[in-house]
Amino acid sequence: MPVVLYIHDEPESHLFANSFSEFLIRGVLRSFSVEGAGDGASGGVGAAGVWRRHVEIIGPFLDPAHLRTLKEMGDPPSSSECAAADRRIAELLPIRKIIGSQPPVRYDEDLISDRPTLLRLYGESVSYYRNLVVHEGMEEFRPKLDQAEAACARVLRGES
Repeated sequence: MPVVLYIHDEPESHLFANSFSEFLIRGVLRSFSVEGAGDGASGGVGAAGVWRRHVEIIGPFLDPAHLRTLKEMGDPPSSSECAAADRRIAELLPIRKIIGSQPPVRYDEDLISDRPTLLRLYGESVSYYRNLVVHEGMEEFRPKLDQAEAACARVLRGES
């Protein structure tokens, strides 16, 4: 299951991880890529202890390859080592823009009286849902695609 971190008020987000394991390892690597991240409120265990505790906590949820990656790093790893490991994982992710919010399938046509604007909006909705259904194979969005197409056709016929 892909993991997307949706950025509030941004129309598009990018794939962050292909799995929960990848999400966890990237989170830890990114946290420790900040200089001195393991030095904070460590309860006297030091940076190495903080690193080991993080690996111990998330270890049971990691794929074997991800766990091996963390265990093969320094104890604790340097911030640049963590940043480099995160970059290596990120480079393997497919480039995929994800729209974090779904467009409407019905617009308030009393408020949007400009027909070209209404057609453009419905066209964007149809395009979005068609991509999900046809290209992504997500049949559960077919009812929304059908609704958006029907509304667009109605406007084209001048029935709005």
